Amino acid sequence: MPVACSIDPEWASTIVGLRMKVPERWWPGYKGNKCYGGWIASVNLNDEEGRYFMMETDEEPGANYPMNYKAVLAHADSTHINYADFNLPKQPPTAKKHKTRVTSRATSSSSARPSAAIKEEAEKLKKLISCGGVDVIADLSKRLDADDSATVNFLKTIYDVDEAKKCLLCEQNFVPGTKSKCSVQCISDADEMEFHKDTPSSCYGSWSGTCERCGEGICARGNKDWCDPSGFPVCYNGPHVSTNEEMKLVILSLQMRKEGSHFQDEFMDAIVRDKLAPDDRGFIE
Repeated sequence: MPVACSIDPEWASTIVGLRMKVPERWWPGYKGNKCYGGWIASVNLNDEEGRYFMMETDEEPGANYPMNYKAVLAHADSTHINYADFNLPKQPPTAKKHKTRVTSRATSSSSARPSAAIKEEAEKLKKLISCGGVDVIADLSKRLDADDSATVNFLKTIYDVDEAKKCLLCEQNFVPGTKSKCSVQCISDADEMEFHKDTPSSCYGSWSGTCERCGEGICARGNKDWCDPSGFPVCYNGPHVSTNEEMKLVILSLQMRKEGSHFQDEFMDAIVRDKLAPDDRGFIE
């Protein structure tokens, strides 16, 4: 019967990506002191001998060498630039200890003063990125496409993907608390718009109507059967919206922005009820 794993699974997964420098003598049957670079590539919490951490070497990618935490702690590459990003206590935490540990580590790491070497490297990277010398998005996407564990581990320290929500306006996923913004155009039902021909004999002309969100007048080019919505102006450009209450506030602010508008309460409530929260009967006050 397999022995139950005693370490915290969440904490164990954060060790993935840790750079290693392992001497030849660590492998059974070898006695040399030559060190081999590698990294913790994955975690296997079902190992009956407690060797939960799967190491791969730079020379043999894909070949897993199981290590217990004592070996990980002894042979982690403390000279690597990302070494301080990993939580490496003397004893592997249990799930109960993990929460306290993470909180204290976040506090200490944010107040810790970076070394001169880190500052210098950071400035070089900032200049390289700001001048367009690298395409950060493309490079990160390429690594994610290759399932690079170090990249995944790094990005998860910045973005909590488990907290991602869907914006009710642009329908894109976003992580609350980040500086990402939503930008959407005005919308209008074609049945509520009017078509005006350029000339009596022309098939083309302009469609005009009112935005369902902000109440602004909108127009677009087209023919009597079709209009081009790409010509609609931007209706909202601001933080993503993930709750019905936030959406209601956005619509109120958009309508109040229109100078001289006097919208009836019924119009406002109909938009919120029908477009935003059709299943939430207690939403409209």
